[in-house]
Amino acid sequence: PGEMETFYVLEGELAFMVDGKEIVARAGDFLNVPDGAVHAFSGVAERSRLLITNAPGTMHDKFFTTVGTELPEGATEPAPPSGPPDVPALVALASSLGMTILVPEDAPN
Repeated sequence: PGEMETFYVLEGELAFMVDGKEIVARAGDFLNVPDGAVHAFSGVAERSRLLITNAPGTMHDKFFTTVGTELPEGATEPAPPSGPPDVPALVALASSLGMTILVPEDAPN
């Protein structure tokens, strides 16, 4: 077993894909992703915020604390990224933690 993942949309609109089914979620919507379900999401609105819950959370905690950086004192959101993500490094880290990231065929290497 992996981890349960839920999404609660706080602001904006997001497009989710869960096991091949497209779901549009707006502020106030809640989405539960079954353990092991292939899923992705992208922002539809110019600005969206969501609350993500992972249980028990061990795998996701290690992943996000490894790839992320702590916000500076007083900051309420991260600075925009300085460039594209290192997809091979993210995939390798995820794999080492028991997580699978499926990379689209047209994604940059």
